[in-house]
Amino acid sequence: MNEKKISFIFCVNDREAWKTSLRHIEELEVPEGYEIEILGIFDAASMTSGYNEAMGRTEAKYKVYLHQDVHILNRRFIKDALPLFQRHPQIGLIGMIGTAKLPQSGMWWESDDNYGLVYGSHSGKMELLSFQQNGESAFQRVAAVDGLLMITQYDLNWREDLFKGWHYYDLSQCMEFRRAGYEIAIPFQAEPWALHDCGVADLTGFEENRLLFVNEYEKEIKEQNRLKERDSTLEEHRDVRISQLLETVKGTEGFLMDLEIMGLLQLPAWVDHLPGAIVEIGSFKGKSTIALAKGSQLLTTQKRPVWAIDPFSHPALAPYEEGFKANIQKAGIGSVVNVIKKPSQEAYADCPEAIAALFIDGDHSYEGVVHDIIHYASRVVPGGIIAFHDYSYRECPGYEWAELPGVTQAVDEMCAQDAYEYVCDYISLRLVRKRG
Repeated sequence: MNEKKISFIFCVNDREAWKTSLRHIEELEVPEGYEIEILGIFDAASMTSGYNEAMGRTEAKYKVYLHQDVHILNRRFIKDALPLFQRHPQIGLIGMIGTAKLPQSGMWWESDDNYGLVYGSHSGKMELLSFQQNGESAFQRVAAVDGLLMITQYDLNWREDLFKGWHYYDLSQCMEFRRAGYEIAIPFQAEPWALHDCGVADLTGFEENRLLFVNEYEKEIKEQNRLKERDSTLEEHRDVRISQLLETVKGTEGFLMDLEIMGLLQLPAWVDHLPGAIVEIGSFKGKSTIALAKGSQLLTTQKRPVWAIDPFSHPALAPYEEGFKANIQKAGIGSVVNVIKKPSQEAYADCPEAIAALFIDGDHSYEGVVHDIIHYASRVVPGGIIAFHDYSYRECPGYEWAELPGVTQAVDEMCAQDAYEYVCDYISLRLVRKRG
């Protein structure tokens, strides 16, 4: 994979329209050190088959899938799009227009919660299609985007097995990215980044593919919309009370003292300026998950989701997965938690490669903590924070029984390395920074 390469991918059956699109790409500003390529798939059987073929041909990390009649107007298109991916690795796909709430019909434009800007001629004349814009943020998280232009930083196969024509390939790909745990975003555009000279759409095969889409994703759409409504408490808050957040987390079963909860609530803010994900190893019934997610959504600008790694089974504990699910839903964070139901020894491929904040509270043996340091602390970006629970209870008389010497030894050995430095303690919660 070439992380300095951007591939512009087309399915082409009108060479003249394509040539016009290419002229706009030639005028784009390319960041120093990067290169671009053009891949045209001629007379493809379907959009999904053409895009899959192109994806297999290129080594480029970043791919721009666009219609042959799309003109990119923003000359800084590449320079504006890449930082969104690089600063927010949880974003897998970016589009120009779309919706934050996909209707059960599968027709996104019928939603009352749409975002983005584009010039388009779908009505028979060229006009500005203007939806909501979140001017307070560089991007808006959405449920789906239109396929006129889609940018990705990760590769997922297009559903060639389902969609054989030219409709619903785009919404399907959005659903597949969400299934994989990635977010979808629309950038803030002061002016439209693109023009779509499509004319009145050919609806041949539309209804057939719409029904296929609804049949495949109906339950997920319903659940996503339910969570969006339930998670309305995570919208922009003008009045955030730390004491109230503390009480919310304290009401969840788990093993965290008040000051440790405060540490986890604040942890996302420590790394708000850094790229990378928020990851926890060891979730139990979600007490730490809720603290991290509330802190991320209410106290930071990036509002990143939490990746929760836990097998949700332990020979010494009663089953607790259902308790975890119920607690995060009750707390209103269901849509911002990505669960990896595996022990950390099996979660390497599922966990984000870049981590900004890592909370380790899994296997408390010396060997277990060392394993998590080797395989996950190594992914923490320079300046990022690793928080270890149960480091020491020496500040708490009467808690000698809770001491876990394996954790203490592993963390002390880590801090003795040049790559890491001690930051502070919240009772038994020790924070360590990765130097760089």
